[in-house]
Amino acid sequence: MTNSSLSYALKCVAAGVCAIALAGCGSSDQASTDGVLEEAMSDTNSVAYIQSEAQAALVSKDWAAAIRAYNRLAFDETLPAEVQSIGWTGRGLVDYSRLADPNAPGELADTARAAFMHAVRLDRRNPTALYHLGMLYRDNYAFFQAALEQFEKYAVVMKGSDDPHVAMVEGWISKLKAEIAARHAELPGADRRNPSACAAALKRGDALFAKKLYTKARFAYDSALKEDPLCYDAAVRLAECWEKTDRTKYGRQQALKAYNHASSLRTYASTLLAGAALAEKLDSRAVATSLYSKAVAASPTNMAAIDGLVRTLKKNGENQAAQAYIRYRNSIPRK
Repeated sequence: MTNSSLSYALKCVAAGVCAIALAGCGSSDQASTDGVLEEAMSDTNSVAYIQSEAQAALVSKDWAAAIRAYNRLAFDETLPAEVQSIGWTGRGLVDYSRLADPNAPGELADTARAAFMHAVRLDRRNPTALYHLGMLYRDNYAFFQAALEQFEKYAVVMKGSDDPHVAMVEGWISKLKAEIAARHAELPGADRRNPSACAAALKRGDALFAKKLYTKARFAYDSALKEDPLCYDAAVRLAECWEKTDRTKYGRQQALKAYNHASSLRTYASTLLAGAALAEKLDSRAVATSLYSKAVAASPTNMAAIDGLVRTLKKNGENQAAQAYIRYRNSIPRK
């Protein structure tokens, strides 16, 4: 994390703390306002004091002290959700800051991500957590659609603000949209798309699928995809047909290829989960982990996605990351 990024993150989090400290003050008198803040800062158990302590530790790179201080906010269930969210944001900032160290553990991106996700779950309007989730998805995971979604949420939360980071994020949003469009345009056949022919083949495939003629349907969906490689429906249904018609390793590889293609077009959790399950059966651990991770990004409270990610991380020996996601999963209220 650059010094400017860290300064911005601390400013955002500190602003939240000040707002909480002043809540209920009621008076517009500056002396009264200053008094509230001064009283809060003199109380070592106050949110403002703990946050100040945590920020000082973060700036000095005393990671252990920063985590201890942020934990006092994150794990204190007597505090409002917005304050706990600040604590989780701080925990995420610690691990995110440590990513700059080439000797840092490789699991820090996941532990930071889990902390920011926890912060957003507690407070969906937490700009610092949204901003850094977007940064992680773009720079550390190359999940461009997920990064775009986080930056768009950040822009909504910060709408009307004169903070220069807002304009910067809006620029990133435009670049991400262009990058996603460029990647789609690079797919084989994308330059000669025939949507009408694709729709006809797709309709034919659906009719065959309904009659459980899966092999014939598979050929129809394959034809549809050749007519328009950007057709998500053709890609995902082709994958389903491969699963139903060929349980060999080759058939599963073809199904996984189709699921991967579909997921590159639309990041639906259901498609990502289907592909991840196949990757596990094929013992393609890296692919399974990536797909489960994308599914969590697409649907942060999807238990199947979280459990799948935890399972594959454990198989990869990434126990610290797995534990971070388990803690996050356990915080999600059961319906």
